[in-house]
Amino acid sequence: MAGKTFSKAVLTLGLLLVFSASVFAGTTGKIEGKVVDQKTGNPLPGVNVIIMGTQMGASTDINGHYFVNNVPVGRYALKASMIGYTPQIVKNIMVSADLSTSINFRLEPTVLQVGKPIVVTAERPLVEKDITSTTRIVTPEEFMRQPIRTFNGVIASTAGVDGTHFRGGMGNDIAWMVDGLQVDDPLSGGQAVTLSNIAIEEVQVITGGFNAEYGEAMSGVVNVITKSGGPRLSAFYRYTTDNGTNLLSKDLDFDYDSHELSLGGPVPFTNKKIRFFTSLVLGLQGVSDPRKMDNQIQQLINEGYKMPYGLDANGNRVNDFLTLNPKIASNKYWLNHNRRQRYETTWKFTYNVSPGLQLRFGGFYERNQWERYPFSGTGQTPERSYYWVAENYTNYLRMNSQFYLGISHQINSRTFYEFTINRFETNYKTGLVDGIWKKDANGKYLRDSNGNLIVDQKFHWWQDYKFFEPTWKPLDPKEYRKQKWQNPFNPFGVYNNWQTAGASTRRYEQRFLSYYGAKFTLTSQITQHHQLKTGFEGRLHKAVRHYNSLPWRPDPFRNDYEVHPQIFNAYFQDTAEWPGLIVNAGVRFDYMNPEKEHRSDKMDRFSPLVPTEPKWKISPRLGISHPITDRTVLHFQYGKFFQSPDFLDLYANLDPDVARSYDYIGNPDMNPLKTTAYELGITHQLGLNSKIEITGYFKDMYDLQTIRYIPVVPNPISKYDNRQYGDAKGIEFTFTKRLSNFWATQATYSLSQARTMAFSTANEFVSGETNPETGIRYYFPEKLFPTGYDRTHIININFDFRLPKKSGPKIAGFYPLENSGINIITRSRSGTPYTRTNYKGETVEERNSSRRPWYFNMDMRLTRDFNLFGMHAQLFMEIFNVTNRTNILNVYSYTQDPIRTGEIINEQSFKDGISEGDPTWKWQKVKDLNHDGHISQHEEYLGYLKSFHFLRRTASNFGPPRIIHFGFQINY
Repeated sequence: MAGKTFSKAVLTLGLLLVFSASVFAGTTGKIEGKVVDQKTGNPLPGVNVIIMGTQMGASTDINGHYFVNNVPVGRYALKASMIGYTPQIVKNIMVSADLSTSINFRLEPTVLQVGKPIVVTAERPLVEKDITSTTRIVTPEEFMRQPIRTFNGVIASTAGVDGTHFRGGMGNDIAWMVDGLQVDDPLSGGQAVTLSNIAIEEVQVITGGFNAEYGEAMSGVVNVITKSGGPRLSAFYRYTTDNGTNLLSKDLDFDYDSHELSLGGPVPFTNKKIRFFTSLVLGLQGVSDPRKMDNQIQQLINEGYKMPYGLDANGNRVNDFLTLNPKIASNKYWLNHNRRQRYETTWKFTYNVSPGLQLRFGGFYERNQWERYPFSGTGQTPERSYYWVAENYTNYLRMNSQFYLGISHQINSRTFYEFTINRFETNYKTGLVDGIWKKDANGKYLRDSNGNLIVDQKFHWWQDYKFFEPTWKPLDPKEYRKQKWQNPFNPFGVYNNWQTAGASTRRYEQRFLSYYGAKFTLTSQITQHHQLKTGFEGRLHKAVRHYNSLPWRPDPFRNDYEVHPQIFNAYFQDTAEWPGLIVNAGVRFDYMNPEKEHRSDKMDRFSPLVPTEPKWKISPRLGISHPITDRTVLHFQYGKFFQSPDFLDLYANLDPDVARSYDYIGNPDMNPLKTTAYELGITHQLGLNSKIEITGYFKDMYDLQTIRYIPVVPNPISKYDNRQYGDAKGIEFTFTKRLSNFWATQATYSLSQARTMAFSTANEFVSGETNPETGIRYYFPEKLFPTGYDRTHIININFDFRLPKKSGPKIAGFYPLENSGINIITRSRSGTPYTRTNYKGETVEERNSSRRPWYFNMDMRLTRDFNLFGMHAQLFMEIFNVTNRTNILNVYSYTQDPIRTGEIINEQSFKDGISEGDPTWKWQKVKDLNHDGHISQHEEYLGYLKSFHFLRRTASNFGPPRIIHFGFQINY
């Protein structure tokens, strides 16, 4: 069967490629236009049109038309010249990926000698006539002014986007592209790579349907094009910090430091044929994710509590080594165990061998390691129970890299091809790391470089975390065996609510994913009106997972495998362009071979293994743009989109001898997830500098993955399967005013609804729980209800104000505000759904019928530019959450409150306590409120109550506080 399937797939692919001749998706664009005589208006054939500073150009045909294919993303100057006419230069031409930039010339006749070139500055059209779906294109000139650091900030201000949820999508159904190559994590789904803005030339965010060259996504595409070296040497440096903010308020000091450096230009002694660009980024954060919730440490100190000293793995004090950063006592928003250390580098080399031949070598490497404050704690281990853990708290490490080598060859003026090979890798680990008590040969603590007996916050950032890695055999857990939930060193004398040393996690996990890829594309402008595109890509994956929860037990939760799935795709597309109609029509072929056997009987996890057939799909795509006038464009998009399930869901717990009875079981035989999407929109230009866009959309989502509960006897099964459906619909309004009269703005409003039949992937697994009162298993009706991430209203406003040189108020002949600017981003969102419960945890309404509070946030960036030794320099200040608003992100389902749980604690359940002289009196005596040397039943109750309320003040229920950064940047 697998052979027949593969044969059909090859036949289908062959039929697609028979008709092909096409473009490299997502990294280059096209410049086209017409040249006419200024006086007569007649077309001029034979005019030379060249892109200045490059070897690229074209000549006009008999009708005066020209086009230049395969133009890398960026800004250019275009020159048109012909004997008998004055040359004309158009500067500041912006070329975007996959789009045509139209530049027309009107040449002025001249007599005898060639006149001085006429220089014109191009202005990007407000209405892009060849865009057939909702696409936002953002350049460095825009995002470098904004209070954002990575391209995620660009995405956040896009209409219809909430985090990684595009138009009601699931969050892991987006194609993340860097330089035309997919870099998401197929193991867990979703984004793997986050690059700094200094390395980016352009970001395209496609939230509507997308053309056939994009696949393995259902909700959208994020296409990031990194910078290339220019004809001249360029350099950039930016330093950002919150040092000094403690002079304004100690609650602003989070130990933030960021260094960003880039360098680019021609390689010396190569006649500018070889150019390079590289960037380096280092980011250090003492608290990477602060939340606006009082940590109450100051209150406890005021009540007489002394900061706890270091404990070893047995709970014994070690010298005077503090377990907590001292800033936790002065900054009420400081979160312990929340540090982050990140560095990143990108590079790109281009070698222009000849006018029609270019070689490219590029890639990136990033390492991100962090101590994750344990948000979303459970009833057994609330997130704040880790406050007094000095070592072995949960740590994370992720390393991503990509290397690629490509060739671009212009066969003739109409046709070129590109071929790229690459290797992408993402490596993720989480677990326990070596503790802080390590000493060198001289007896000095390795994590105390200055000998002040305080754990270094930024020590050896270049060293990767070293994890305690249990071997994949039972009974070899190493440090994980030491975990306890009984830490006596806390302010309340209640030991069994608190983690002790070496007790912050019960699992170790390592995930490794790499793939070798090859991608070929071909472009041919076969006529003035038709550009045909085709391409194919293959990826050979290696996916490895080692997961061990409860590793100290002989029967832990384990999940270990190595698999080698294969993905292949091909597409064919025709872009037809006429003055009143642009059509993008294409078809895509996707093939996925899981390379893993599955059980012949889905109801029996011990049934024989049988081969899994590869899955393949064909998806048509159609986009139409109709320019009604030169100011108004109507567009329509239709398409079918497929995506392979996450590898973790395909291969989870397939070994019945290892998996425990209540593990989720993977399913290599799952079908691809499917979406059918429709979009209709209109764009209208208002005046010279403004436009409004209105877009409506609807999409059906089929074969969504869920965990299916199968109540077989004697061992029930919970297995991944395609059993769910969802839909999403909405309307979006966008108003844009580009910079004029000192200001620019973009405002978006999205009204939407996203529904599903499963409130989570584990819907049926959770439904398999029993009612604690009746013992009857829960089963929720199969009906559509709002998704857990549905937001009915999303409002974004970006306002930018700039004062150029010699502008603003004049004081004594001086313009103090010249070359300054302010950028303000405000975001408002209605709350996400949740289901109310009673005090027993039983639901009291239909699923997701209630809503959390609205979210509002304002960020700001203030800048002042100046000249420094002939270089452009800038001072800036960034303020996040300008109003210091307390945003509530989550509430308890019984009380609808972010702090009060509503749980009932009965005093009668407590017993009379101990008296002075008991060995544990030294830490329990804090409960002796009347100081009579005995802890009564009532004092036991009050001590536990205070501990309980401290623990349940959940930081993850709140958004971040106000954060202020200062910085300096310079570029040459």
